[in-house]
Amino acid sequence: MTRIMSIDPGASGALALIVDGHLYHVVDMPAQAGGKTVSGRGVAEYIKAWSPDVVVMEAVHCNGLNGSKANWSLGHAKGVVEGVVEALRHPYETISPQEWKRLAGLIGKTKNDSRALAQALWPQHYDKFKRVKDGDRAEAALIGRSYVMKMVREHNEEDLGDAS
Repeated sequence: MTRIMSIDPGASGALALIVDGHLYHVVDMPAQAGGKTVSGRGVAEYIKAWSPDVVVMEAVHCNGLNGSKANWSLGHAKGVVEGVVEALRHPYETISPQEWKRLAGLIGKTKNDSRALAQALWPQHYDKFKRVKDGDRAEAALIGRSYVMKMVREHNEEDLGDAS
């Protein structure tokens, strides 16, 4: 059984658990009191409870388009998550926004498109993606799904290489 915890970072981000390619859980990013910053303790509690084989986070970076406050928030969230994962000694990987969106067929699409795809892929979790602000939940789940697709593709390419 393969357990992947996938993360859409940011104070308004989300965490998802994919088990053997199936979405099991998706939650909003745990926040400190006041809701403005990520709770490292909260992230650690989910990692401990979900016991993932690997933690996968979107490889985000700050840019001049977001503004200094948004860049600080994103960088802080990324650092908190990376620090917690490292402290708990879990395998950690990143996937670029371009790669997971390409694998999900979402290049050039919006968070509402991500929500619609998540609702279609996981109708049993429809309620988790019904609000406009649930776009981060959808993207956390889709990051995990795309990581699974990437691993399957790489495994198949290795098998083809062995056969020649």
